[in-house]
Amino acid sequence: MSGDDFIHVERQHRHELSAGKLYPVLAELTRAGYLKMEERNEHGKLHKYYSATEAGMNLLSAIKRDLGEPMKSFLIEWLSPGS
Repeated sequence: MSGDDFIHVERQHRHELSAGKLYPVLAELTRAGYLKMEERNEHGKLHKYYSATEAGMNLLSAIKRDLGEPMKSFLIEWLSPGS
């Protein structure tokens, strides 16, 4: 998922998320080992795509387990393939 994809999904849920707030978080999660980033050149423009590492998936599982039901539903929908 690219940063633009994240922003689009958040807008679908009526959450305003700016690139200026998102990209520092993605960079920090990547530095911490929870995400991996792949750069792809598409149509002459460099795009960054992010995916969860094993440590990131373990952290997400723990968060989902500890959250209340409304947030669990949101995360499941947000992270499901094809969303």
